[in-house]
Amino acid sequence: MTSSPACDEVRVVPLDDATALLLTAANSAWAAAVPVWQESMRTGRSTLLVALRDDAPVGVAQLVHREPPEICNVGVPEKQRGQGIGTALMREAERQAQPAGRLQLGVGVDNPRARRLYERLGYRLLGEQVTTTYEYVDAGGVGRSVTETDEIMEKDLTTR
Repeated sequence: MTSSPACDEVRVVPLDDATALLLTAANSAWAAAVPVWQESMRTGRSTLLVALRDDAPVGVAQLVHREPPEICNVGVPEKQRGQGIGTALMREAERQAQPAGRLQLGVGVDNPRARRLYERLGYRLLGEQVTTTYEYVDAGGVGRSVTETDEIMEKDLTTR
């Protein structure tokens, strides 16, 4: 399988001090999340993957180190979608999760576009739904609470 030209332009790296500064400058929602992501990486709980195009952040995804590994907080700005960024993030997460043999994620029941991406990449529904309420800081810097229902999907990484 060959990757699209747009996907070839995307470089995925783990969060470090330099990419943290880039994320903070690029997007206020990412800026608010950077300290949480840094702490999670410092404690070994997760790795934040940052997609860069021309050294500008164009997407993020968090790989949570648990059994099985889980990908969450996948985010690509609206104007950047459809350019292979989500695929590049998922491929790197899969590469890092390969030793575990599988990778899970939850996709919002109200997010058919993301579900189509995950299905195209080989993820399958497990028949489970999880409803979660969580806090976040929106793009305007305002703390919000949201409840979302996700369908759990998984990919077998042993058959490539």
